[in-house]
Amino acid sequence: MKAQMSEMSGERLYLGAGILLLLVALMAGQGCAGGQPAAVAPETAAPALTNGAPAGAGESAVSKPQGTPSFAGVWEGTSTAICNALMPGYGFNTRCHAINQIRFTILQHGTEVKGGYRCDFGNMNCRNMNDTGQVTGSASGNRLQIRVFLPDGTSCLFRGQRRGKLMVGGYSCYGGGGLLEQGNFNVQWMY
Repeated sequence: MKAQMSEMSGERLYLGAGILLLLVALMAGQGCAGGQPAAVAPETAAPALTNGAPAGAGESAVSKPQGTPSFAGVWEGTSTAICNALMPGYGFNTRCHAINQIRFTILQHGTEVKGGYRCDFGNMNCRNMNDTGQVTGSASGNRLQIRVFLPDGTSCLFRGQRRGKLMVGGYSCYGGGGLLEQGNFNVQWMY
């Protein structure tokens, strides 16, 4: 009888751990299911672009063929880390609502983009004091996806949508095979 009870409690523990693991996997998958951050509106909400700038805007320093959006230039704004109360063991909970000043310097050739990244103090230091990085990625329509490679060996994936001279989206930072931080960003084309 005692052996049966011990066996049953072991099965319950195994089943409980399996359910918890399944819930965590489902919650993590739900954040990625759409492929775009929740803050990004559908393409129909974006203003019309001419040569990568809002219709009626003056000529840009970077000339692109008609209909090809341009992300080339300097984009400045902020990033804001989110908190995940359901996963308290993850490192990004130590930076709840961390705001940083960020800047992307982007060069574009067709759909390929490259450049640099800069992070400055907002209400917290940049994650792991990573204040610079190298950018590589691609543009498609008014959407941009870039990976920022940081000095400590980690990287952040930024996905954004251009709305005239603004770009909004979300980011996720990874290192050592795991998620380190997630958040949103909002930048403006400066020049």
